Amino acid sequence: MRRLIFIFAILISVFCTVTAKEVTITIVATTDMHGNITGKDYVTGKKLGYGLVQAAPLIEKLRKSKDNSILVDCGDTFAGNPLTFYRFYHAVDEKNPVVTAMHMLKYDVAVPGNHDFDYGTSELKQNTSQTGFPWISANILDKAGQPLFPATLIVNRAGIKVGFFGLTTPATAHFETPGILDGIQFLDMVTSAKKAVSDLKKQGADIIIGLVHGGKGDKLQTGQYHENAVYQVIENVPGIDAIIYGHTHKEVPLEMYKGVLLCQPKDHAKSLGIILVDLQKRDGKWEVLGKSSTTLQVDDTEIDKKIEKKIRKLDKATAKFMDSDLGKYRHSIAFTDDPLAPGTASYFIADAMQSWKNSDIQLVTVSNPGMRIKSKRATIVNAHIFKLLPYDNYLAQLSVTGNELKSLMEHAASMLDAKGKLKAAHPFFQFGFFIGADYSVHPDRAEGNRVQIRKIGDKPFQADSNYSIDLTCYILGGGGGYFNNENTPVATFSTDSLRNVMAAYIESLQKKDGE
Repeated sequence: MRRLIFIFAILISVFCTVTAKEVTITIVATTDMHGNITGKDYVTGKKLGYGLVQAAPLIEKLRKSKDNSILVDCGDTFAGNPLTFYRFYHAVDEKNPVVTAMHMLKYDVAVPGNHDFDYGTSELKQNTSQTGFPWISANILDKAGQPLFPATLIVNRAGIKVGFFGLTTPATAHFETPGILDGIQFLDMVTSAKKAVSDLKKQGADIIIGLVHGGKGDKLQTGQYHENAVYQVIENVPGIDAIIYGHTHKEVPLEMYKGVLLCQPKDHAKSLGIILVDLQKRDGKWEVLGKSSTTLQVDDTEIDKKIEKKIRKLDKATAKFMDSDLGKYRHSIAFTDDPLAPGTASYFIADAMQSWKNSDIQLVTVSNPGMRIKSKRATIVNAHIFKLLPYDNYLAQLSVTGNELKSLMEHAASMLDAKGKLKAAHPFFQFGFFIGADYSVHPDRAEGNRVQIRKIGDKPFQADSNYSIDLTCYILGGGGGYFNNENTPVATFSTDSLRNVMAAYIESLQKKDGE
């Protein structure tokens, strides 16, 4: 009899194990939207064919077809295009359009990125508080040393505790001005992830997902903290099932690294990341049976008309702003595609930078090599500024010796091959022209001895003299490798963005012409 009861118990156990219900958790992700809600290029006036308004119908279809879905974002969300720029500087009473769209789509959780701090910490906190869902980041402290955001969040789906932790690249501290950050501290991502994952385990998370604004660590680093530390986090923090990440504007549908699933959607809502985690309950615990991911491309086959209607007023005002005249300028404005010959656009930007502090030298980089401004009526409009400066930034002024200046120039020259062409590893926007200096570059010479400086302004160059130089916070913060966390000099920072400095400069030219 006992033998029959024992066999029956085994059969029941086997039957329950075989028929145990499988549950799939579906995570839908966006990243690096940079304010691209409408899917419009406000510089050219053309449709892009992608954006959050275009992605919204696809998100809703996924929700309807998947019972246990979670919608997430990986940062660089609130700033980065004319729509959000116009709203912050010229329509302050309006809600950030990204906030409006994300609230209507009912996101579940997100992590802030470095550009989300562009308009200041108080603006970021206001934006995140208005979205109607939690924002998390385990490695950001406020000026009092307290967490700026919660480190983790658990989302319940079908009885499964899905644990999320957030990380924001510490390079933010170097890309923004001290005034913008207002004492914010960014901690090491690996150390912060260890504590966050441990806390999620204590809270009983069945699976653990990282939301990271930072790349995989293959190239860029800034000082003592890795700018892109996803690989380092995986190598040093056990217990993570998957990481969804952004920041580098690449697209990675699926990658397995040391057993951890990685997925990166394309920037500007060009694609959605889809992460699937299959689980089954065994002996009272949820077990991961499998996990996979992909990306789905966004197009303009359908749009979310409700979101479009909600932000239509701001959309039209932005288009009008972009076509607003700033003043007459009758000279050519063109970017070079030759790193040995700065174009007229570089001199134009340098003149605007110099109008801020009248420094000796301006370090100017080129975002759109070969681009030419075509102006009707010889008039500069706001759209031209965005074309010249697709990535807005703040300015920094610092004092350098002649020897330090030459080292900066030699660093730029090291990006060139012997024929004077940029090496494949270096994008044009990191190569600097030093306007205000009379110098030449000889790429066929040995690195470190390629630059010959003759004059600064109208005075002979002196290696032991001090010179003032203007550059962007991106360059000062480590962009292009000119500086790092250990050798960044003391600087004075602008209180206004370079775009606004340039607009004021153009307007000042009209006053001079009228005198």
